[in-house]
Amino acid sequence: MGMGTVPLQDCDMAVAELRRAITKFGGNEDMKGKLVTAYSEAGMVKEAWQLISSLYDEAESPAWKIKWAGSLADLAKTEGRGDELISNFQKRARENPTSVAPFLSLAEM
Repeated sequence: MGMGTVPLQDCDMAVAELRRAITKFGGNEDMKGKLVTAYSEAGMVKEAWQLISSLYDEAESPAWKIKWAGSLADLAKTEGRGDELISNFQKRARENPTSVAPFLSLAEM
């Protein structure tokens, strides 16, 4: 469940607390996913995009790549950046034709 009905100051507090927890304890993918949601709810779209992109790039398993690709697709649709994201995944597919991840990511779009 997102924080859509939470006041912006509470979203900002959630971002700060999640950042602090990730710095202190290291962040697993789930905790970082919560930070992505907090960024989005706080209107910090640039930060959300950057974090999801780095999580996608760092993901070792195809399952996590697909999860982050879906998150990127959702954010891209919200921000009107779908064409940009499709171009990005197409470029990745051309540059690494042996990797299934870009093709699966395109399917998430």
